[in-house]
Amino acid sequence: MKLLQVIPSYLPGLRYGGPIASVHGLSRALVERGHRVEVWTTDMDEGQRLAVGEGERREIDGVGVRYFRVQGPPRLRHAPGLRRALAAGVQGFDWVHAHGLFQFPSHWALRAGQSAGVPTALSPRGMLQREAIEARGALRKRVWLRWLETGGLARLTGLHLTAELERERLPELGFPWPEPWLIPNGIRTDLPAAPSLDELDPELLGLLARGEPLLLFLGRLSWKKGLDRLADGLPSWPRGHLLVAGPDEGAGAAFEARLRQRGVRHRVSLLGPVDGRAKAALLAHSDLLLLPSRSENFANVVVEGLAQGLPALVTPEVGAAELLQRWRAGHVLPAERWPAELPRLLADGAALKAAGERGRRMVSAELDWRRLAERFEDAYGGRSRARASAA
Repeated sequence: MKLLQVIPSYLPGLRYGGPIASVHGLSRALVERGHRVEVWTTDMDEGQRLAVGEGERREIDGVGVRYFRVQGPPRLRHAPGLRRALAAGVQGFDWVHAHGLFQFPSHWALRAGQSAGVPTALSPRGMLQREAIEARGALRKRVWLRWLETGGLARLTGLHLTAELERERLPELGFPWPEPWLIPNGIRTDLPAAPSLDELDPELLGLLARGEPLLLFLGRLSWKKGLDRLADGLPSWPRGHLLVAGPDEGAGAAFEARLRQRGVRHRVSLLGPVDGRAKAALLAHSDLLLLPSRSENFANVVVEGLAQGLPALVTPEVGAAELLQRWRAGHVLPAERWPAELPRLLADGAALKAAGERGRRMVSAELDWRRLAERFEDAYGGRSRARASAA
């Protein structure tokens, strides 16, 4: 098959986080299975322009990537060259698969594919949940859905969701959704061994030497991640040093102010964005991953942590919670129970280690991208066959 993936931002950009990692992991695995995969994207990372030219093509791990220049507000990813390329070029693909919503690349991809009679799929990446639509910019999102997206969404051939929770939270838009492809995000399990302690910051090495449990939050510093819940709960945890790593998306200052108000700023290390071996070292040498999100369609960081044997404590609003519960690879608790329960969890280090090992086995058994690519392959092929029979 010849497959076109359309995403607002892509490698070498990293600040867009999980969607970039997921699309690349899937695309690379599909290429390894003998398919031709193209990724069309823009030249914008989150708030930064990549050093690429209009229409420039690169190959990354066998995946052909084309970049198009954004004009106007970066948030909307308005790239006229991408719109023209889609209108002229989708006929050569067997599938057009758009990622994300409320930005022009996914809108143009669905419209171009459907106009050309090419099957279209959408991975909303958490943007098509009732709570997410209403939480921030609700009026803008409702207008966008009504005037730009409803027709394209109603004509989807495939809808990819990462968890049952995401399906439960689909909005009512006046038409029946296609039966979703419920396929989680994955990771490569053939990665090198975890980095050594030498790759950690000297401050963190000092914490390890003191025997202080390391509690890790890894992700964007955003309102929906529940950082206020961590600040409010920390005074109730007699042990544990909190590591907070990730790019600031507007919630960092309020979080730090809240820590100071609670008198616990000294128990928190704000590390900023991390990636590559530094990120892997944090995951490998922390004791518990914390994700108190208010809305999370999946949470790639949970899988990344489990691949290193790091168990997680998450809220029920995290899509990966079902996997954690099924494999007993961590704990799923409402945020209001964290202050009382987390000290108990930290007191049983052997149980945490066992949960992490179960998680490592789960990742190998279910979440390697090469296994997940087979499921996407079946979904693409099955829908293509159904379309051909209907014609």
